[in-house]
Amino acid sequence: MNQSSVSFKSLLLIGLGFFAVSASWAAYNAYLPLILSGAGLTTAGIGVVMALDNVFGLTVQPLFGMISDRTRSPWGRRLPFALICAPIAAIALMLMPVAANIGVSILIILVVIYTLTMAFWRAPIVALMPDLVAPEGRSRANGVINFMGSLGNVLIFGIGGLLVARFAFAGPFTLAGVLMIVAVVLLVVFVHENPAFRSPKLSFISLRDPLTEHGSISTDVPPVSLPDDATRALAELPTSAPATPAIPAEPLPAVGIWTRIRNLIAPPLSLTPPQKRSLLFILAAMFVYTMGANAVDTFVTLYLHQELGVPESQVTLNLLPYLAASILFAIPAGFIGQWIGRRNSMAIGLAGSAVLFMYLWGVTDVATLRLLMPIYGVLWITVIVNALPLTVELGGVEHTGTLTAYYYLAGSSGAVISPILFGVIRDLTGDFSLIFVYAAVAFAIASIVLVGFVRHGEAGDSATLGVAAA
Repeated sequence: MNQSSVSFKSLLLIGLGFFAVSASWAAYNAYLPLILSGAGLTTAGIGVVMALDNVFGLTVQPLFGMISDRTRSPWGRRLPFALICAPIAAIALMLMPVAANIGVSILIILVVIYTLTMAFWRAPIVALMPDLVAPEGRSRANGVINFMGSLGNVLIFGIGGLLVARFAFAGPFTLAGVLMIVAVVLLVVFVHENPAFRSPKLSFISLRDPLTEHGSISTDVPPVSLPDDATRALAELPTSAPATPAIPAEPLPAVGIWTRIRNLIAPPLSLTPPQKRSLLFILAAMFVYTMGANAVDTFVTLYLHQELGVPESQVTLNLLPYLAASILFAIPAGFIGQWIGRRNSMAIGLAGSAVLFMYLWGVTDVATLRLLMPIYGVLWITVIVNALPLTVELGGVEHTGTLTAYYYLAGSSGAVISPILFGVIRDLTGDFSLIFVYAAVAFAIASIVLVGFVRHGEAGDSATLGVAAA
């Protein structure tokens, strides 16, 4: 499939996959903390459990994103991971409410299965969009995909309370699991990857020879054709020559086994030092802002229930204004990224979120919270829509999966630490409202890092940087 002619239908089908995935994570993130709290876990204990998906996101997810770059199969290089792993994750998700009635240990086992299998296919499926969409259209395409993902959140947050009231926690978990299976089947059937990434059978290719990286000697020497008279002259030379002392061969640069493995899994990127610095600071900003956002995502339902007295069946309803704003602004956020730049769009979204959250620190009623959360929805979706395109631009088409893996590596690193860290802060202080200060500080730091240190990652940079244009 040609990048410039990718159909809107294919984009919507990819978005349908994100719709289902977002619905599953919405059910998981909204209701699992309530289940764990009912089982008697402390805030820090809940934070540890909720950090498991990010532990796998930090370790397993980047690895499989990189492996998908090298995968070839009849379905392509990304879709096989979804086809195998999504049904397993869906079944584990649907069984969680049942396991909670059996014992916490069984529930934790299912949480591990769910989060691990989700980590197997998340980076590959996210890399599918940059595979199919040209660089100049990625912010807009990511806006469409995030629009669909936000619809998945709205579905769970909108009717999840009704399902909880009617079927307990099994309702939203079952709905999310079924949606994920259906969406992945449709994705595999109707979305076709580039023929260059398909092969009759499953195989793995080497993107680069690690022995020829970083100035090592290449053995790829083209053949030399000699004129006929030169060939005859060579044939007339004597076949024996006086013995000469042997000259010891200069050894090739040593390449350790771990370097070979690293280069085979994560091929080095052909970036200059300024470009590498930009990439590192992009990832640093993502690490920091994910710490802030993840604390809010993890504990907002507990905050609403325990601090503001919202019933369990209604906690998600109070987040609908935030989600509605995210949906309405997802596609415009992509156009804004194209208009003023991805970095600037993200910095404005983060700075605005920091100011808003400092104000929310003093809010003590649900009505005011509902009124202000749509502003956060607009600001935050502006960050999310432009973050992935900013990151993968530096890798070109050859390393889209690798850069997507780095993107998740940075975010997952922050998300591993944050639930546990804020859980400890809350247990020590007893003040749940500090979640807004915590997030505001993270957003402010990330905005400063983007503005002060990032100089690359806009549309077209991959061509100007000398890497294969996606």
